[in-house]
Amino acid sequence: MFPFRDRAAGRLAAACGIAAATAAFAAPSANATNGSANKPVAWELSFVDSVSLQPNDLKPDRAAFERTGGLGLTGAERPYARLLRNGSPIAVEDGGGDAWGSVSVPEMLAGDVFQVLDQNTGGLYAQAIYDGRPVFDASTCAGTIKGTGLRTPDASITGVGEYVNVKHPWRYDDDPNLTTSGLITNAGPGTFEATFKRALIRGHVLWADTLFIQSPSVTVTSHSERLVGDCPPPPIPPDTLPPAGASAAPKKVKKLKDLTKKGITFRVSCAEAASVKSVLTLQTTNGKKGKKRKVKQVVVGQSMASVAAGGAVDVTVKIDPSSKKKVKSAAGKKGAKLLLATTLTDGAGNSSPLPVTSVKIPAK
Repeated sequence: MFPFRDRAAGRLAAACGIAAATAAFAAPSANATNGSANKPVAWELSFVDSVSLQPNDLKPDRAAFERTGGLGLTGAERPYARLLRNGSPIAVEDGGGDAWGSVSVPEMLAGDVFQVLDQNTGGLYAQAIYDGRPVFDASTCAGTIKGTGLRTPDASITGVGEYVNVKHPWRYDDDPNLTTSGLITNAGPGTFEATFKRALIRGHVLWADTLFIQSPSVTVTSHSERLVGDCPPPPIPPDTLPPAGASAAPKKVKKLKDLTKKGITFRVSCAEAASVKSVLTLQTTNGKKGKKRKVKQVVVGQSMASVAAGGAVDVTVKIDPSSKKKVKSAAGKKGAKLLLATTLTDGAGNSSPLPVTSVKIPAK
């Protein structure tokens, strides 16, 4: 594997000047040893998503390959690297023909495709798709000792940690006193959990590594970094309180004619923005007495309105044209009563029924 990070020391394996180079990887000799010559040819592909802490230590994102096993490269084998985005090359290795190589870009995006091709034939040796993982979620933040995140479903988290750069006379390096690693749990499919040795510090770099066996001949590793930030604010608790309001509905109307023509107008106030639904009902009977007498409420009019927070609105409930005859008949020679019910509903769906008003109507 490429020594992107010396995990035992919790620091970048490459010094500042080396890390800035395009091909900052320890490459094997083109002449394979006897031990590796007995192994089948395999490819190790790696993604590195870096964070730059110092102006003279800019770290581009990198994708790299290493050919392992088998005999040394022959003159007919000239592997080189390229990175595709939306099917088009965005970075191509300058040169080719080595058993290792890399490309650099300012930022890799999920969906970028890293390929190892033969410079002579154009044949494809290996490829991998960058998925932007591993990645810690926002709750892995300053002051916490536990973290959670996402990983490629079939990949294993092989290391997590935190570090900070300090300035030396001629370079920037990691401070071992401000470096921590963590205990890892590959949790559910595509997730992971980590417990750090101490609380994370704002502005330090949080990192995670994964290992993915893509096929018997292709291994993919991914190293990602991000700055430790402040914890997100706690979620706002849901609004469960009903809106508080009042209704100034009249208790009687003077003229039956005005009721059937103009309806009933009254004012509704509310402490918060809400919808206002008013329903006017008439109590009717089947005209019988005793146990055979049946009473029911018939809706004769309704309206919808809205009121601003801390405001009031004038609501008018008109008698439905189909119900005017029923209202006049109920009024008769002695008059009758209508029931006016108003309900307030806020934006969270909480409802508050206001007291029902009995409205006396005159005889016709």
